[in-house]
Amino acid sequence: MLPFFRWLFANAVAAIAEPRCTGCDGPVPLETVFCGACGASIEKVPGARVALPRGESVVPLISPFVYGGAVRDGIIRFKYGKRDDLARPLGALLLRGRRAILAHVPEAVVPVPVHPKRLAERGFDPAALIARELARGLELPLVVDGLAKVRPTLAQASLGKEGRLTNLEGAFVVPASRAARLRGVRVLLVDDVRTTGATLAACREALTHAGAEVVVEAVVAFAEAAPGP
Repeated sequence: MLPFFRWLFANAVAAIAEPRCTGCDGPVPLETVFCGACGASIEKVPGARVALPRGESVVPLISPFVYGGAVRDGIIRFKYGKRDDLARPLGALLLRGRRAILAHVPEAVVPVPVHPKRLAERGFDPAALIARELARGLELPLVVDGLAKVRPTLAQASLGKEGRLTNLEGAFVVPASRAARLRGVRVLLVDDVRTTGATLAACREALTHAGAEVVVEAVVAFAEAAPGP
């Protein structure tokens, strides 16, 4: 089944199935994302506005949660357990930062892409599915193919500071077919998690090079401390 139709089918099933906790898959009341136990394990960010260290805050970062506890568990199940049905609750979590996001007046939503090989292996693009839910909730256009990952890269968390930078050089581009669509547009850049920040920076550079302006970045969760050098 094609990725889009898999996503559509999963969301249709989710709409009629018994609500489940995003963290542990246990039963929860309708419109509830986490059960009581999982909810107690999460760390919220006041106002969803992340205060990054000096030198890292190129553009505002919006994230409702610190990466840990049930939020981490849910994201791992989503990405590596082929649970694309979790895009809906994760998108709902990110929408908790709606007011903070809209304060920066974005005009379009662009997700961080995966490499085509990874897309074929996983069957869906995690950031794109979350961005779809976010764009719908914000009533903003989604440019799902506004960025392309043109070469595979190593896992950022496994690399030192210099390695993280060189690992992503030239990895992301704005396709020629989307350059005119994004030129002069105020962009909301979306990913599932921010760890080192290097991936968002590389995507931001590609969008800026194409004439877009990344005015705000949003992730479901962020790691408080990046891996050491």
